[in-house]
Amino acid sequence: MLIKCKTKGTRVKGLAFHPHLHFLLVSLHSGEIQLWDYLNSSLVDVFKDHDGPVRAVDFHIVQPLFVSGGDDTTIIVWDFTQRKKLFTLLGHLDYIRTVQFHERYPWIISSSDDQTARIWNWQSRSCLSVLTGHNHYVMSAQFHPKKDLVITASLDHTARIWDVSCLSEKTCSIQNVQSINNGDKLLSSFQMLHEGSKSGINFRDGSGSIELMGISDVICKHILTGHSKGVNWAIFNEDAPIVITASDDKTIRAWRYTSDTVWQTNILRGHQNNVCSLIMHPNNIKYLLSVSEDHSIRVWDSSKWSLTHTFLMDNDRFWIVSKPRSSNYIAAGHDSGFIVFKLFRERPIVTIVGDDLYYVWNDVIYIQNVDKECSDYENELKLPEDVKPAYADKSGTHRPIVDASDLHDDITPDGSFPNSNYHSLDNSDMAVDTPTDNLAFPSPSGDYCKSRSVVAYVMGSADIESLSERFLNNLLGNSKSIPKSAIIPKVLHYNIYNTERVCLLLVYSNKTHKSFEILIKTPIIGTLDYKMSSQIRAGLSACFSSKNTFVAVDTEFKASVCAITGELSHKVDISSPIDMVFPISTNIVLFWSHKENKLMIYNSLENSVVVEATSPYGKLKLVIVSKSRQLIATVYRNFVIIYDRNLKRIAIVESYSKIKSAAWDENTSVIFSTSTQLHYLLVNGNTGIIQSVPNPIYLLRIANKIMYIMGRNHRCYRLKIQSNDYAFKCAVYSNNLDVANKLIDSMQLSGKFIISYLIDNGHASMARKIIKDNKSRFEIALKFGILDDAVEDAQALDTPETWKQLGDAALSQGNCSIAEFAYQKGKVFDKLSLLYLITGNTSKLKKMMNISKFRKDSSSVLRHTLYLGDMEEFANTLKESGYTKLSEACQKTYGLASGDGHSNTNAKYLTPPQPIVKYDENSINWPIRIKIGKNKNVDYDQIVDKFDGLDLVQYEPVIHSKSARPEDNVWDSIDDNELDLHEKNNQSSDVDLVELVMEGKFIGVIELLTKIFGDVDSEVLKVVLSYIHNTSVSNSVDPFQQLNDFNFGTKKSFGMENIADMIQEGFKNVTAGNFEESLASFRQTLQCGILMVLKYPTEMKVYVDQCRIYILAMILELERERLSNIDPRRSLELAAYFTCCDMQPRHRYLALRRTIGLMWKAQNYISASALVKRLLSEDITGIEGAKEEMTKAKRIQTLCEQKGTEAYRLDFDAGDKDLVLCTLSFTKIKSSSIVQCKYCKSIALEKFYGEICNICQICTLT
Repeated sequence: MLIKCKTKGTRVKGLAFHPHLHFLLVSLHSGEIQLWDYLNSSLVDVFKDHDGPVRAVDFHIVQPLFVSGGDDTTIIVWDFTQRKKLFTLLGHLDYIRTVQFHERYPWIISSSDDQTARIWNWQSRSCLSVLTGHNHYVMSAQFHPKKDLVITASLDHTARIWDVSCLSEKTCSIQNVQSINNGDKLLSSFQMLHEGSKSGINFRDGSGSIELMGISDVICKHILTGHSKGVNWAIFNEDAPIVITASDDKTIRAWRYTSDTVWQTNILRGHQNNVCSLIMHPNNIKYLLSVSEDHSIRVWDSSKWSLTHTFLMDNDRFWIVSKPRSSNYIAAGHDSGFIVFKLFRERPIVTIVGDDLYYVWNDVIYIQNVDKECSDYENELKLPEDVKPAYADKSGTHRPIVDASDLHDDITPDGSFPNSNYHSLDNSDMAVDTPTDNLAFPSPSGDYCKSRSVVAYVMGSADIESLSERFLNNLLGNSKSIPKSAIIPKVLHYNIYNTERVCLLLVYSNKTHKSFEILIKTPIIGTLDYKMSSQIRAGLSACFSSKNTFVAVDTEFKASVCAITGELSHKVDISSPIDMVFPISTNIVLFWSHKENKLMIYNSLENSVVVEATSPYGKLKLVIVSKSRQLIATVYRNFVIIYDRNLKRIAIVESYSKIKSAAWDENTSVIFSTSTQLHYLLVNGNTGIIQSVPNPIYLLRIANKIMYIMGRNHRCYRLKIQSNDYAFKCAVYSNNLDVANKLIDSMQLSGKFIISYLIDNGHASMARKIIKDNKSRFEIALKFGILDDAVEDAQALDTPETWKQLGDAALSQGNCSIAEFAYQKGKVFDKLSLLYLITGNTSKLKKMMNISKFRKDSSSVLRHTLYLGDMEEFANTLKESGYTKLSEACQKTYGLASGDGHSNTNAKYLTPPQPIVKYDENSINWPIRIKIGKNKNVDYDQIVDKFDGLDLVQYEPVIHSKSARPEDNVWDSIDDNELDLHEKNNQSSDVDLVELVMEGKFIGVIELLTKIFGDVDSEVLKVVLSYIHNTSVSNSVDPFQQLNDFNFGTKKSFGMENIADMIQEGFKNVTAGNFEESLASFRQTLQCGILMVLKYPTEMKVYVDQCRIYILAMILELERERLSNIDPRRSLELAAYFTCCDMQPRHRYLALRRTIGLMWKAQNYISASALVKRLLSEDITGIEGAKEEMTKAKRIQTLCEQKGTEAYRLDFDAGDKDLVLCTLSFTKIKSSSIVQCKYCKSIALEKFYGEICNICQICTLT
């Protein structure tokens, strides 16, 4: 038994499941009606209106209504969505025992201690018929699910079957006499009754009813006599003419009926007290459940009419049992509460390998093509109702018409099991998810299992003969193998590392037995047959780790590595107790320790734990690995967590419902299912809901945004992900901005949440598309520095304050042109004049002075004369303003002609300060000041001491030569005269760092470099300095033995010639395709060159540029090769970035040619076509064989444009020729928050602040 919900409280007398939602109505002896969400074990609402105990409740199948009946003789109809009582039905004279809605008619049937049952019309709120004939309490009354029949049970020792067809014709079949049309549609009988009541038609009088003279509305067809005491309950069998009754005589009886007669067929004995209620197992599974005052729930095999299993409670009597219309849950009410449970697990034991689905049920492993399986089921659902297969329900849910005994191999002749068939429900261990070991059920997919191919029989049964032998041994009690109670498969693994044969591993588990089985299917050479072998071991968990090995956890919580043939390879040396093991990749597994709440990644080859992490989230249920094998998702009962291969937690989400299954969608997100919804967790931590689901589903895999799902009926189907929210977040995370913009442009996304999400993820431009308010758009544009868009918004608002804000924002970013425009529009003259002053635009300053004169603003005129240094105008303005004495003093001071004709020959004009960036008509904007790190601003044009360095944002072009001559099968060669790297620079520094190195003053050199470039890696610098020292002296002595006054012998200076030789060697390695050697050459050049920048700043600027570009290019190519088999999408992305490095034309030509081939092979035809366009625009002068390649490229372009598809979505655009990459993460830099290396000027994202530069590996990023 799998107990889902368990409560303690007042005696429960009535239960009812909602037909669609996960709600359970509970009527209590205290008079309350409780509404429970039984999947979450939470109380939703409480309804109170009855005076006394409430014995009966029921939900309507469609409407948000439920009905209740109590000891106060009233029937109340409620609306649970509005949480209120709608109306009361009066008529009964004593306690009401049961109430029930009809599934098709607007009827309610009730039974009462007044010895009657009544049928009510809940729409007209009237009693349609009173069923009389019983001479004692009527304990229950129920409609037939499909026919116009009613069954009642009474304490007069009888049950009665009633025919209500006349009543239905009289009150619900008006369309046979007259049609009532609502517009163009013919109303259903349900609608007609409702519409008739609104239109004034009374279905009880002669104007709107059929008078059938001499015929009663309800006829008693059969009286079932045979019980020796009162009958408490009676039900119909939905699919057969059978009635089952439960009585105070401690028996359950089965009756078969026809239109003319009824007879008793079976008697079930076993209860020790009154049998209160019973049900047939949901979904037509051939089990019968009964509850009794003897404290038991008993399960009966209805095919053999024999007792199968008993569940006992020590102190509580059971009063009621109920089932839903579609799921396999069962609810039972007792003296102190209720329990909701299932008799067997619905979770399918499946795994997918390629396109093959492996499925386990009842000792058999099946295989089927998953696409065929999905197509079969989807086609069945499209068939007309009358031709659907027997195993498919007409509504598309399962109806397995299979006897349970036919699928069980160890049922004894009397119908019982050889194992103990009693379980105590008072055991605390039974509270949640405790299985019933010896109940077997048909596969929920019914007869469809027969269409699947059988792979193997489990538990040591290599073939059908040994299965039969084990069956006989179990019956005779001679079996020495693991008992049948252990045969509860939980997990199925397939050995994906072994392509030569099929290797399967099944893990079995119940409360007392833990074991696993390995099955190996080996083809017999020269035949079409195969040999099946198996081995069974006791153990908690196991999984395959390589082609020929597996890792197992024994019952003492110790792990070992074994060959699949059974031999022990070695024991795992881990002190922590291990509970479970999961496969990650070849020779890599994940251990989980429940006691220590720990995850451990273990390398079976090295017999060592690679990394471990705490995991305090409960019991681990599932581990799934991404397609790239670089991300690991762990699934708990209420948590999904994504880790990287170092077990660093990347994302986490908590679910308030139990998680059923999970699967990776590419490498971007984990989609997981609960009982009611599909959720997602992106790698960046974003979460959300994809859609709701009516019933629990189990995700098998996700491919191309198609989910492969197995339902609770164990049939597979496909479901397309149609969540715009999910698609949008995936597009933003993957930088697929085209898709994101299309979703926004199509108005499929809106709201504050989406706006906030875009802003938080650095896509303010997209957020502005959703916002309609110009002021809000303007504020966002200013906040994120989108000045061009801000200008548009300011023009729409057109207020002085708006223009002032725009001008201030533009000025803070150094955009003088927009600042000038904004200040002009807003007439902010003071700030406009200041702008002209600091940019040195004297002509416009004069215009501003004239404007001040026009405005007659003397103070402004005086200020402008000072800005311009025009003292003559200054004196005249003072004079015009009435300050004659000041004017004369000014004239004398600055040597101007005064009234007395004298002038000061020593006077000098007041000169305004020189602007930092002087006005230039071609470029009036200032260098952008970018925020880096925390509260730090770095000006990229600022000179640090004597090292100018290269500009971070604008890469200087590399000096190229056009005399390249590539050879076949290599990249190309570089002529000796390609770069003139030996040119001397006349400028020199006062400090020669090379001389200091030659003198052995390493520490002084490192301190000086630290002052110039900030924090440096002293260990790397020591190696570099030692190399230069050894190159520069004849006697090689370790300078750290004596740092001062050491005679190093004859000196051989390290100079620019050495730098030139090293960089030339790097070019030659690139030409030959030796990328690792090339990377080493360029990095050595860059590291040694740090000593030359003070003495030769001009030459070194060119060298640093070239080294930085080529080092990044080589790193990209090496990383691409590493990821080619791990993450194809990322590998192609890096190849595209490689083509954007500003290398020499010959190298760029070959990089483009190579990348086009990669894109073509990967079927990224759109990207290949874009790269061909770039290749055709390249200068190929002097490159042999290039013309033929261009002709071939044109043909490739034509084919690519015809195909027009893209297998992998890349964060790359053909227009990204000058893109800027982070040198650590190799991703595009799209924001202004970056960090840089003060030496080589490489850049990275702000999050890498303080880390060592990945290009020079000397300086830290600041």
